[in-house]
Amino acid sequence: MSTIDKPTQKPRHLTQSDSKPAPHPAPRSLADAKPRSTEPKSAGSKFAKPASLPIDADLLSGLKTGIAPRLLAWQLAHGRHDLPWQVPEPYAVWVSEIMLQQTQVKTVLGYYERFMQRFATAQDLAKVSFDEVAPYWAGLGYYARARNLHKAAKLVAEQGFPGTVAGWQELPGIGRSTAGAIHALGQGGYGPIMDGNVKRVLSRWLAFDQDPKKAAAQKVLWQIAEQLTPKDNSGRYAQALMDLGSIICTRSKPRCTLCPLQADCQAYIEDKTDQFPIKSAPTKFKQRYSIALKITAGDQLLWLKAVSPGIWGELWCLPLIDLPLGVPLEPQKSVPIASLDQNELGLDLASDSSEAFESHPLVQQLISLSSDVHKPEQTLNHRLTHIAWQIQPMSFSLAPGQKDAAMRLLRTFFIYEEKGALKFSELMWMSAEQAIDSGLPKPMVSLIEST
Repeated sequence: MSTIDKPTQKPRHLTQSDSKPAPHPAPRSLADAKPRSTEPKSAGSKFAKPASLPIDADLLSGLKTGIAPRLLAWQLAHGRHDLPWQVPEPYAVWVSEIMLQQTQVKTVLGYYERFMQRFATAQDLAKVSFDEVAPYWAGLGYYARARNLHKAAKLVAEQGFPGTVAGWQELPGIGRSTAGAIHALGQGGYGPIMDGNVKRVLSRWLAFDQDPKKAAAQKVLWQIAEQLTPKDNSGRYAQALMDLGSIICTRSKPRCTLCPLQADCQAYIEDKTDQFPIKSAPTKFKQRYSIALKITAGDQLLWLKAVSPGIWGELWCLPLIDLPLGVPLEPQKSVPIASLDQNELGLDLASDSSEAFESHPLVQQLISLSSDVHKPEQTLNHRLTHIAWQIQPMSFSLAPGQKDAAMRLLRTFFIYEEKGALKFSELMWMSAEQAIDSGLPKPMVSLIEST
């Protein structure tokens, strides 16, 4: 592929005689829908309210010229063509799109193939209970995705596949971008998309100076995406955008010299690819501290199933007791698990929380039923979207004959109604191997393997 030397100045356009299509000034803000002025803004100038001003139709018509042909040609030559879900079949695309939410392709591949071998059609998925689905999702995280997929499959088995983007959006767990991808990639229809890759590509190409995570900015980006998406080859165009964001226009160190949009990419021209997309303020994590109760009788452990909805709804977990926020865990060895970036969370731990553990009424009663109690020299960190969660495992080896008593105790403590709904639904004795086979959240696997 030929490349274009990076200009030494910051051109606003190419001449009409150039072989590349002339670029068009991109909107730097929600209100700036005309060519950008080179005059510096005064210190007191402010942008107009974005929601009241639509994107200029002439600008969008100009932006559309050349982008689809360039992307389609690039995708044909350099894009991904060997992914197992790249088939004109809505169910295959649907499953992949749900799995790929918040999850990288390399992680999804193995899960997707196992899932499709077991549930080859929407009807196959619909006729089983969620207990049969959970083992095939365990470890992917964001378990509400699996629950919604299962619920939606039941509707599809009864009503058939939707035939429009709006119809797909009516199913549980399917938003606007996912619906567009399924309709375009799986059904050959017109379906604009707006996943993380697309936001990054458009934000850089336009030098879009608003946070694409904000609702007002997303509204404008959707307007642009709808105009840019061709009526024909909508699916391959969507794939081209996703491939470009994954292969070329990456979060860091984008390979701009290989990009088909380089000639009129405003972030590249201005040497500011590292500044786009505009980033939100860092997430402030709430802190949560819990005790994980590892109650054993021989080779079996006592497991608790949470009801849906919830973080681990309808999955088996070790019973957890939350500690007050003012009583963090001891600063022992800390092992981060299931973390987005595998970094230490840097929690400010108190010097001693043994009293908080041992004074808890459930812990006291479990101690009285046990022949041995052990608190391992490790705590586990788990990061959710907005929660930094530290979990301290405690092991209780029950004394002979206390298995039923422990079951009654846990049932009294956990199986109760909270605001009219059960918080936990079942208790069961299972070996670690049986529990893993049933589909455990990744933190639970780490807890039983490391303690």
